[in-house]
Amino acid sequence: FHMPKGRRVLALGHKPLSSPVASVKSLARKDLEAGLTFAGFIVLTCPVKNDTAAVVADLKKSGHRCVMITGDAVLTAAEVARKVGIVEAKPAKTLELRPGEKGKMVWRSMEASIG
Repeated sequence: FHMPKGRRVLALGHKPLSSPVASVKSLARKDLEAGLTFAGFIVLTCPVKNDTAAVVADLKKSGHRCVMITGDAVLTAAEVARKVGIVEAKPAKTLELRPGEKGKMVWRSMEASIG
């Protein structure tokens, strides 16, 4: 519901630590994230700057190819890219590269991710 609207959704969890914080820093991430108690979600809205779409349009008019490199979830990133004019296609025509059968990467419609 939120990511296709360009929002960021974070899940929160917690657990007691049996060691001082200094020694916890040496643990593997998978160990730190195991056995957490779910505490809820945070939904963040990060509005796009007012002039971003105009800047992207000017760059495209001048022959530049605009791309987005982000660590956001694909639905969030695609919606932000749509808002600023980097991606013009609707979600049904936007593809994401995902692992498929036997570990092969395949292109899939984002519409399937939303549905």
